[in-house]
Amino acid sequence: MKVTVLVDNKARHSFYAEDGFSLYIEHEGKKILLDTGMTDLFLKNAEKMNIDLKDIDYIVLSHGHDDHVGGLNHLVKYFKNLENRNIEYKKPCIICHPLAFNKKYKKIENKEGMKYKNNGMRNEEEIREFFDVNVSQESFEIYNNFFYLGEIERNNDFENKKSLGFTEIEGKEISDFIYDDTALVYKTNEGIVILTGCSHSGICNIIEQAKRICNCEKIIYALGGFHLRNPEKEVMDKTCDYIKNQDISALGICHCTDLLSAAELSRVSKIEEIHVGSYFEF
Repeated sequence: MKVTVLVDNKARHSFYAEDGFSLYIEHEGKKILLDTGMTDLFLKNAEKMNIDLKDIDYIVLSHGHDDHVGGLNHLVKYFKNLENRNIEYKKPCIICHPLAFNKKYKKIENKEGMKYKNNGMRNEEEIREFFDVNVSQESFEIYNNFFYLGEIERNNDFENKKSLGFTEIEGKEISDFIYDDTALVYKTNEGIVILTGCSHSGICNIIEQAKRICNCEKIIYALGGFHLRNPEKEVMDKTCDYIKNQDISALGICHCTDLLSAAELSRVSKIEEIHVGSYFEF
């Protein structure tokens, strides 16, 4: 399996960065995107990397926030442009949690008072019409030891205890604990590789679920956003304690993890710097 970072908050060389996330994954003949960033940046960076996105097999959405799914609308435009030029392409299957398409909002305070800001999927109807969509709360094997984790069990007492805005379920506005948050895991003979988006459900909860599904304790690598932006001391301390007690070869931390949190984790685990253009083979 080869993993390339298409979108992240940091970039080097001639690549572009934004506050979003997208991975391009190649695994035994299949091509997979984990998230699409916020804009068309994943398309621009892929072109610079000579990565052809015309034949993507799957798009896995880690959750429904716009910095991870906003690029879908641009992918639709990209495909329509190919159609207009009579260029063949493959329409990928979207895999996500059922709640990933629900409306999400943040309350923003400004001079005019409190207002709502859309923080989720846009043009859902067109996306559902244009792509095959496989929504599942349950984990399943996508292809040859490559797994979708489904809804993450939340079993510890320190992760994801505060809502992040609001979501709409069956016409009712409720606090959003991002139950649509999910991740991917690849099982090898040497151990497992975990790929996360934002880890809203908690990186420790995600690791535990990956270990259960793969029946494996050895973690070769965990790559992605760990949702540690100015975390409370208890959250940081307990996360570090958990990571310290795991059999993890290295962590690739990016997107929604700040420098101080990465520094704290570096005390208990090997940390590698991640940016747009980084790639890994497992």
